[in-house]
Amino acid sequence: MRIALLGTDIELAELVRSFPSSTEYVATYGCDADLAIPFRNPVPSHPLSDWPTLLNSPVLDGVIVGGTDAWTEAGIDRIRQLMQAEIPLLLPWPDGDPLAVYELDMIRQSSGAVLAVRAAHPHHPALKVIQSLAGDPTDPLAWDQLIIERHLPDCRRTVLLRQFAIDCDLIRRVAGELQSVSASGVQPDALHWPGFHANLNAARAATIRWNLNPESSAPAFRMVLLRGSRRAIWTAHADLTNSQVELDRFDSPGFPKAWPDWNPAQTIARTFSSTLHGTAPVPHWTDLCRCAEVVDGVERSLTRGRRIDLTGRTVTEQDAFRGVMSAGGCFLILVGLLFLIVFATFEGARIAHSGALRESAATHAAGAQSGPRDDGIATRPTPYWAILLAVPLVAFLMMQLLQLLIRKPADRADSAEETNFADSIN
Repeated sequence: MRIALLGTDIELAELVRSFPSSTEYVATYGCDADLAIPFRNPVPSHPLSDWPTLLNSPVLDGVIVGGTDAWTEAGIDRIRQLMQAEIPLLLPWPDGDPLAVYELDMIRQSSGAVLAVRAAHPHHPALKVIQSLAGDPTDPLAWDQLIIERHLPDCRRTVLLRQFAIDCDLIRRVAGELQSVSASGVQPDALHWPGFHANLNAARAATIRWNLNPESSAPAFRMVLLRGSRRAIWTAHADLTNSQVELDRFDSPGFPKAWPDWNPAQTIARTFSSTLHGTAPVPHWTDLCRCAEVVDGVERSLTRGRRIDLTGRTVTEQDAFRGVMSAGGCFLILVGLLFLIVFATFEGARIAHSGALRESAATHAAGAQSGPRDDGIATRPTPYWAILLAVPLVAFLMMQLLQLLIRKPADRADSAEETNFADSIN
């Protein structure tokens, strides 16, 4: 397995250490020497500006993307080009605009590129225990409440929304697809959100709450499932290490359960290795699209002050094309209507003025002794404005043929992921 690193961050050192000893690191691009990545053998190091050489590398199985600029415009552009070259990528969880997540998903569908994300929570054994405690997956109200509390030392908007999106994927795997979201406690344009909290609805829980816990002594992560007087409590560090699941008023032996040795870096390395050998990545990129929709719903809820319904629909390139064409058609209709009003007014004034001139010329000709009548005015003016209006309409109709050039996505991977996600919550 031959891998290249594009950028570095504080998590990559442990991740590199966790890959199998047979892994060969081809090169690094823009890596920070201060992070001291523990390579087993010397690895060629290149500046970030040389990264386009990855696009034509014949000895490359995948690229691990890191760095603080991974989700800047420049970083997203690098990801686009690597995807179009069909190079498998291991990306950090997005912390930028949800539109970037949708855009990459459309590129993934059209190009067939493999996108994996550095997230180990779907594979945590504590999650499997919580899912088993959740009961019958066909019960529409398996739980009265699901509560997640986070203690975040850094409450910057981007950091908080990134963590909230990750927790939303956890919630989906316990309570099913999310149906609506409402948020409050902060101003949408504020840089820090220390008072943020959100309420969500899902298929298998009547009420879901996500809160920040300001107490420094509180667990960094705490999930509580409530049904009547029964409680299941999952506590852990921020990265879900040192997890423990406790039960209150359950008739289940063997609790509390603890996983002090679980390592997220080893889990990510193992799952990405499986992805490079043809296994569908978990979480799948469609899962990130669902979480991005929730994040977008949070921002709209804060702006509008109401609950936002979630569609759970995957946006395709054809959907984007139809949206652009719909917006373009509406714009063309408005411009055409304005065009008609202006030119109809102009033509009406011109025809009225022409009639007045003809009458004046006729009166003048009647008083003349001889000479042909020639008022120099066309009696039937050519409607050139109608031709000008028809040209853009015909061009717009011809543009509809462009959708024939859009490659239809292969649905097999997404269908398999939908099956995997359904199985993961059963």
